[in-house]
Amino acid sequence: MSFGYQVLGFGSGGAVGPYEIEYLVVAGGGYGGWNRGGGAGGGGFRSNFGGSGTPITVQSYAVTIGAANNNSSAVGITGSAGGAGGGDGANGQPGGSGGGGGYASNPGGSGNVGGFTPVEGFVGGQGSSYSPGNGGGGGGATQAGTSGPGGSHGGAGNYWPTAAIGPLAPSYGESGPSGRYFSGGGGGGRNPSGSIANGGIGGGGSTTSPGTGQAGDANTGGGGAGAGNPQGSGQGVGGSGIVMIRYQFQ
Repeated sequence: MSFGYQVLGFGSGGAVGPYEIEYLVVAGGGYGGWNRGGGAGGGGFRSNFGGSGTPITVQSYAVTIGAANNNSSAVGITGSAGGAGGGDGANGQPGGSGGGGGYASNPGGSGNVGGFTPVEGFVGGQGSSYSPGNGGGGGGATQAGTSGPGGSHGGAGNYWPTAAIGPLAPSYGESGPSGRYFSGGGGGGRNPSGSIANGGIGGGGSTTSPGTGQAGDANTGGGGAGAGNPQGSGQGVGGSGIVMIRYQFQ
């Protein structure tokens, strides 16, 4: 008798069971802040991969995949939307991961607003008032956003090993050395003379030009980058989230 695994990227189908499942629930990333604003936090990252399976019964389950700034949920598990980055003079907002604070030393928002164990994300970085000034980096699923005048980078996201995702690996998440990464924080907005702020691995947007913040990548829950000064085309929108369910069949 042979055994294997089936991985579903919703909504591609449902299980017949009962089964013990492994899940990945990633919420949508937040919006970056305006005018030297903070990078947004990555969407809340919830997974039990590698731990004890979660039992499910045979029934229909509602699955919600969060767009930017929206929660994701499935099989009773919810990931909280990423916190928005604070604009010039404003604090970052709380979320699955917190948004970075805006220019002039404004604090970042808290992460893990759902109060989960393990945590779904980390705090955003503080904005900087030192020349040339910038917003703080958005928090990621495994790391806080950074602070400082040298460029405030988004915190790193978390991952599912490539072997676990199987045939979905080319389509979802950001490729990394050990798997596909999700829920990276967005980079902080900057002045023209400031340094580029990179988004965290896991789809976080970067500040590729002084006025423009990149959007978070789709299907990663990456946070959008903050807008610079002058604003150009503005702040980045958060990336949509994703839900995956893995179960054993025979």
